Amino acid sequence: MIWLRQAVLFLHILAAAFWVGEMLFVALVVGPMGRTLAPTERVALFRETGRRTLPWIWTAIVVLIVTGIGNLYFLRIGPRNLVSASFYRTGFGWLLAGKLLAALGMFAHSAVHDFVYGRRTRKIRAEMAQAGPERRRELDVEYVRARRGAAATGRANLALAFIVLALAAGLGVRT
Repeated sequence: MIWLRQAVLFLHILAAAFWVGEMLFVALVVGPMGRTLAPTERVALFRETGRRTLPWIWTAIVVLIVTGIGNLYFLRIGPRNLVSASFYRTGFGWLLAGKLLAALGMFAHSAVHDFVYGRRTRKIRAEMAQAGPERRRELDVEYVRARRGAAATGRANLALAFIVLALAAGLGVRT
C-alpha cells in the first residue's frame, strides 16, 4: 500500500507544480511580454494562453482535491479530526488548517479570475467590436478595470500559492 500513498503524493505535488508553474509563467513571461505588444496582439496572447492552459489548470485543481483527500486518508486524518478542536491545538493541525484555507482561497481566486473576469473581458471585447466610438471609450475603461481586477486576482492567487507551498513544506517535515 506504500506505493499507492507515494503515487497519490506524487500526483498531488505534480498537480501543484503545474498550477504554480503556470501562474509563474504567466506572471514572469506572458505578462511582461504582453506589455511590449500592441493592444490587439496582447489580447490575442492572453486569450490564446488562457485557452490552452485553462483546461489543464482545472484538471490540476481536480487532481489536487482528489489527491488531497487521499493524502488525508493515508495520514489517517478523517472528518472527525477535521472538526475536532483538539486536532487544531497541535502544530500539525495548525499547519494543515492554514494550508487548507489558503488552498480554498486559491480555488476561489482561480474561479473569479477565470470565470468572472475572463467572461467579463470577453463580453466587453465583443461589445467593443459592435460599439460606436463613444460607447467604445466607455467600454475601454470598463475593459481596463476588468483586466486590472484579473491581474490583481492572479497576483493574490500566486501569493496564496507560496503560502500553501510553505505550509506544505512544514507538513512534510512533521509527517
